[in-house]
Amino acid sequence: MAAADGRLALRASAYDAQEDRHQVSALLDRGVRTLLIAPTTTGEAGLDLLRWLGSLTVPVVLVQRLPPPALPTLALDAATTAHGLGAGLAVRHLVTLGHHRIAFVTARFSPTTQALREGRQDTIDSLSLTAHDDLQFEVPPYGSAGWAEAYDPVLRRCRDAGATALSVHSDSEAMGLVERARDQGLTVPGDLAVVSYDADVAAASDPPLTAVRPQKRRLGSLAAEMALARMADPTERPVHRVQLWPTLVVRASCGGVDKP
Repeated sequence: MAAADGRLALRASAYDAQEDRHQVSALLDRGVRTLLIAPTTTGEAGLDLLRWLGSLTVPVVLVQRLPPPALPTLALDAATTAHGLGAGLAVRHLVTLGHHRIAFVTARFSPTTQALREGRQDTIDSLSLTAHDDLQFEVPPYGSAGWAEAYDPVLRRCRDAGATALSVHSDSEAMGLVERARDQGLTVPGDLAVVSYDADVAAASDPPLTAVRPQKRRLGSLAAEMALARMADPTERPVHRVQLWPTLVVRASCGGVDKP
């Protein structure tokens, strides 16, 4: 944006369609010329919000969101991460290390969770692995009220089921599970290998976490470029739906060599 003599104005919301619309309207009233937005897309309210966004006269680029199947022809550009592929990267890496009972842990309320679940299942199917649906868990965010009491039963169930690895979204939840595992006498990666999804603070964990890293900075830059391109060519430019692949960073939590 700076390269185009523009200025970025940031507004926050909380997965509420009415609040999203309020924030966007406030930005439009202030004269913004493009929108990069990660709106709620669920329920009838989410569909109505997307229809409204599609009717605006300023360029709109969805970030980490796609219109649902109910709106197959909604002409909005989108820049997203291949989260399902990222989940598959974690599973494949653990399988190459000899792990076949892999627990899948996600934080509640994450909009990324469904894509990760689907990617995990697709990879399990492609590798002809046993799904172990009993090893899928949702936990409260790390540090929230009662988090430790919620994480401990997950680890006990994993141990009882013979799980030797965890794939966790996101870093903070993975770090919390490592902490509780240590308190239960388990070693990482000796007894339990751990791969996190996000890589924001994974390198600071003890031990440093192997992590799947979405290219967040690159995605933001790409979304801005798409918005500016739409502004320059509002009618002839076809709808662009661009997807970036995440990368796997191998560190000590799976027994690998630490990388930055």
